[in-house]
Amino acid sequence: MTFIVKPQIHKTTFYIIIPFLIGQIIYAVINPFGHDEQTLVATSFIVAIVVLLKAIMSLFSPWFNQVSINNNLINQSTEFGGDITLDIYQLDLQRSNNDDDGLLLVNNQGQELVLSRQLFKASDLKKIASHIDVVLAEKH
Repeated sequence: MTFIVKPQIHKTTFYIIIPFLIGQIIYAVINPFGHDEQTLVATSFIVAIVVLLKAIMSLFSPWFNQVSINNNLINQSTEFGGDITLDIYQLDLQRSNNDDDGLLLVNNQGQELVLSRQLFKASDLKKIASHIDVVLAEKH
């Protein structure tokens, strides 16, 4: 069985951009370096650039962070161009878990794949977990 799971774009935008904006608002109110207007403008400009870059990156995150499941292999592309591939048969079932935070998969070599509920739909994570159960049941 082969399928692809992509993160939800509204979740990637919310959990990436909102913390930067809240941090900037708190900084503007507290202003720990005094009330120097140039420092406030400079940090606001830097935060605006970071938020813009993160917004653009979050638009493409469904393609950057997609998870492909192909029979017994789980592959996630990272936003930095890397790939994480885990073999379901090599999973350490004692350290892997599925909880309210998401799905943590750890193989016997200690390589981890974290699929957070902050990015993926709960139904997609359940689909992956049930696929793992089916593949492991077929092996035994």
